[in-house]
Amino acid sequence: MRLTRLLPHRSDYAGLRESWRGDVLAGITVSVVALPLALAF
Repeated sequence: MRLTRLLPHRSDYAGLRESWRGDVLAGITVSVVALPLALAF
């Protein structure tokens, strides 16, 4: 397997302008849930 197949390609970011707000919201949501969970362990 070639290493270049594992790296992201320019076309992978085609819809980024439309989806970045949802991605940021998802990241914040995961961090709010994961941080207390990690501290509990």
